[in-house]
Amino acid sequence: MKQKVVIKVTMNGQKSRSKALTIVVGAFGVESVALKGDDKSQIEVTGDGFDPTVLTQLLRKKVGHADLVSYGEKRDEKKENEAELQRISSPTVTKNQTMKQKVVIKVTMNGQKFRPKALKIVVGASGVESAEWKGDNIEVIGESLDPTCLTLLLRKKLGYAELVSVEEKKEEKKEEKKGDVVTAMPACTCYASLPYVTSEYHFQQSQKNQTMKQKVVIKVTINSQKSRPKVMKIVVGTSGVESVAWKGDDKNQIEVIGDGLDPAVLTLLLRKKEHLRKER
Repeated sequence: MKQKVVIKVTMNGQKSRSKALTIVVGAFGVESVALKGDDKSQIEVTGDGFDPTVLTQLLRKKVGHADLVSYGEKRDEKKENEAELQRISSPTVTKNQTMKQKVVIKVTMNGQKFRPKALKIVVGASGVESAEWKGDNIEVIGESLDPTCLTLLLRKKLGYAELVSVEEKKEEKKEEKKGDVVTAMPACTCYASLPYVTSEYHFQQSQKNQTMKQKVVIKVTINSQKSRPKVMKIVVGTSGVESVAWKGDDKNQIEVIGDGLDPAVLTLLLRKKEHLRKER
C-alpha cells in the first residue's frame, strides 16, 4: 500500500530544511519527499513500508519539534487531496481553534486481558476525548493529540503498535436509529460526594451475534480538566468496557459501551474515587 504522510517541522532556515530532507530520504521505503506550505515547514513523504512514528521521532531528535499532521493511504485524486490537506494542516490554526483529530493505531497483544490496559494508556494522554476498540485497532478522538507519542507509548507498554491513520475528525450529524431498544432501568439521580450524578442505562441487541450490548451514560461534575483522564482510567478498568467517550456540550457526561456492565457499580466507583481524592 502506498503511504503518504505530512509532518510539520520547526526549521530555522534552508540549512535545517536540507538536513530534514536528508534524514527523511534515508528512511527505508521512502520514494519521494517534498517541502509543502507557504513557509515550507511541512514535509510530505510518499512511499511504501516506512514507519511515520519513527520518522517523526527522528526529526524531533535531529532537527526540532515535529508534529504528525496527517497519515494515510496515497490516493489518485490529487487536487481533492491537496485542497483537503491544505485545509487540515493550515498553519493559521490558533490555540482557540484547535483541530479535532481521529487517530487509529493497530495494537498486537498476547491476550484479551491486555485490552483494558491499552485503553488506560490511551485515555491517560492529553486531549483524549474518546477511545474505542474496533477489531485490533484503537480509535482515539480528541484535540491536540500527539499520535507519535501515543504509538510509542503503546509499543513500550504492550508490544507492537502501528499507526494506521491520522485525520481530521469531522462533525457528524447524529440520527437516532429506531431498533430493539429496551429500557432496563429508569434514569436515576444520586447525591453523594459528587455534586450531581445521573446515570442512564439501556440494552441494545446486536443483530450480528445476538449479544446484548449495553450503554451507560453517567453525568459527572468535575473540578478541573485534569480530572477527566482520571475518570476515564477508572471506567476503562471496569470489566466488559469496550469504549468510553466524553459527551455533551460541556463534556460532563461519560458514555460507556460494553457487555456485562453494571451501571450501579460504575457510578459508585466514580463516587468513591472522587470522595477519596477530596479527602486527601
